[in-house]
Amino acid sequence: MEVYRSRAFRAIRDAERELNNALRSLGEEDYSGALKYLQECSEYAVKAVLVAYGLDYPKVHEVGRFLVENRRMFPAWFKSRVEAIGETADMLLGIGQGSAIRMNMNRRILRSLLRKSNQL
Repeated sequence: MEVYRSRAFRAIRDAERELNNALRSLGEEDYSGALKYLQECSEYAVKAVLVAYGLDYPKVHEVGRFLVENRRMFPAWFKSRVEAIGETADMLLGIGQGSAIRMNMNRRILRSLLRKSNQL
C-alpha cells in the first residue's frame, strides 16, 4: 500500500509542476506549450487517482477512458465528476496530437481548458 501512496504523491507533484508550466506558457502567449503542459498535467492527475486506488493503468497516455471504466471503485463524491474529468483529460490529449496545436489558439478557449483542468 505504501508503494501506491508514494507513486500517487509523485504523480500529484508532477501534475502541479505541469500546471505551473502551462500557466507560465499561457502568460507568455505560448499556446502550444500551454496545451502540451496542460495535457501532461491532466494525465498525471488522472494517473494519481488511479494509483491511489490501486488500479494499475495501461501504459498509454489516454487514461481518462480507463478512469471512467473504473468509476465503481471511487467514492460517491468523486463518481459524479469522473465522466467530466475523463473526457477532459482525453480531449486535451486529442487536441495535443491533432493539428489544433499548430494553430494560434484562442486565449479564451485555452483559459477555459485550464479552468477545467484545475477541477482534476
